[in-house]
Amino acid sequence: QRKHALLLADKKESESNFLPGEAAAMAASGGPVQDLFEEATCSICLEYFKDPVIIPECGHNFCRACLIQYWGKSEGEASCPECRKTVQQRNLIPNRSLANVAEKAKMLQQEKQNVTLDPDTAHPHLILSEDRKRVRFGDEEQDLPNNCERFDKHPYVLGGEGFTGGRHFWEVVVGSEGGWAVGVARKSVKRKGQITFGPEEGVWGLGKWAGEYKASSHAAMTLSKEPERIRVALNCEGGRVSFYDADRAALLCTFSAAPFSGETLLPLTEQILGDVPSIDF
Repeated sequence: QRKHALLLADKKESESNFLPGEAAAMAASGGPVQDLFEEATCSICLEYFKDPVIIPECGHNFCRACLIQYWGKSEGEASCPECRKTVQQRNLIPNRSLANVAEKAKMLQQEKQNVTLDPDTAHPHLILSEDRKRVRFGDEEQDLPNNCERFDKHPYVLGGEGFTGGRHFWEVVVGSEGGWAVGVARKSVKRKGQITFGPEEGVWGLGKWAGEYKASSHAAMTLSKEPERIRVALNCEGGRVSFYDADRAALLCTFSAAPFSGETLLPLTEQILGDVPSIDF
């Protein structure tokens, strides 16, 4: 039986800490991950390389079909689409290494999720916005049905759509004040009574309690800067959940070898009474 493992980033929290399964989730933030995607992209079609070839006279790479279309019916001498150097069409060399890079880039692609919250799971103290993308802690408990899906002890709320496979990511604006927690939970997570915020209860998350950052129920983490926007990256098949400071493209922590066992996983949020006005998706 596999046991989960927690990997904490060092205090530098550098981009070199990215794990392959979550790298694509941070591509939009720049750095080495963005470089990988640019390297795997043809400058003619702006898509990942398909059957890439290298022009030996100048070293530039293109999809074979893109070059053929660019050159049209001309034969013999032609020019490189990028540097305009005169080249011989017959000298094209297949670039298998670049083809492998393009395939890896495709595999790394994750699907960004538009998370909305499920009001039927929200603790009575939690107030959801009309579009179900914002949650805040109310002064008084609302008079809500005590249905079996609703959390009654902890101020949790689950996302409305679950995941059973693939790679997914979403971002949560938590701000720098107050207390909060974000992560994923099994659909079968306990809803009534006391719950331990940790893998033993089917919860993998990162939170801020009493000014301290913790990965689930583990020891407090030391961060060089307080994150205000968290990116959660979920790899269902790989059994991995990673958390990033989305504004700085910095890995904070990763749960690996998580025993998801093919069960549906849902985004989870905890909104704790404090100065933070709301948590936004």
